[in-house]
Amino acid sequence: MLTTSHGRVSTNTIRQWMYYATAPCRAGPCPHDRQRDTCDWFDRTSGHHCPSTLSPHRVRTGSITWQLNRGLDEHEVSRRVNASPETIRKHYDVADADEEFHQRRSRTVDRLSMEETDDHE
Repeated sequence: MLTTSHGRVSTNTIRQWMYYATAPCRAGPCPHDRQRDTCDWFDRTSGHHCPSTLSPHRVRTGSITWQLNRGLDEHEVSRRVNASPETIRKHYDVADADEEFHQRRSRTVDRLSMEETDDHE
């Protein structure tokens, strides 16, 4: 689906782009005390050597978790990322304990209200 002036992008090219894009020194100082202009890891084809870059799979995991945390139904996310809901629950939903608490709380807190409303009668 992605193309360049040379044709369709290969899987390896996407992987290299992902390492390059997730290098922390793109947005701030290098966590490894290196300078961009002299760092061997800053090159577009060598980003995978940097210990702080993320693999495409980690980015996929983050995207799935983000979508679930934003309230998308796991079946909708499943269709979007081509993975079964069971696979998503088992391998991809990596919410930390605090996020899980807030998700559970948000599903029930409105039902625990002491105020009488028409929709709870």
